[in-house]
Amino acid sequence: MPRRPVFAVLIGGAALILVIHFKTPEPVPASPAELQPVISSAAGATSATASGSYTGSVVSTPYGPVQVQVTLDSGRITAVEAVQVPSSDPHSWQISQYAVPQLIEKTLQAQAAQVDAVSGATYTCHAFMQSMQSALSQAGG
Repeated sequence: MPRRPVFAVLIGGAALILVIHFKTPEPVPASPAELQPVISSAAGATSATASGSYTGSVVSTPYGPVQVQVTLDSGRITAVEAVQVPSSDPHSWQISQYAVPQLIEKTLQAQAAQVDAVSGATYTCHAFMQSMQSALSQAGG
């Protein structure tokens, strides 16, 4: 039997299996613009004497909740911890593991809630910034 028809049938069968198992993504209920925090011109500014740990509100995304805890020492951000990150599926977990450390580093450098988003993690980034702003607001910012 010639090889070409055998390969054509195998490739066709593999393609059919992929099409059958393809899952379309669920509709996204909110646009990134709706998740973007509304921050005043003093983005993330806190009281110069604020010290302690503050936990931001839980922000829902289509991929899971995001919640941030910030530690301040005399108004300076000294630590940031992601209490909750999207992890409902392996892809969301992978994106969180990629984006969250970058967001923490950017927050520590900027000393503010408003930082540049990480490409490929728009919803997680905006939710992170919202939760961060909530935590900083508790500190008096």
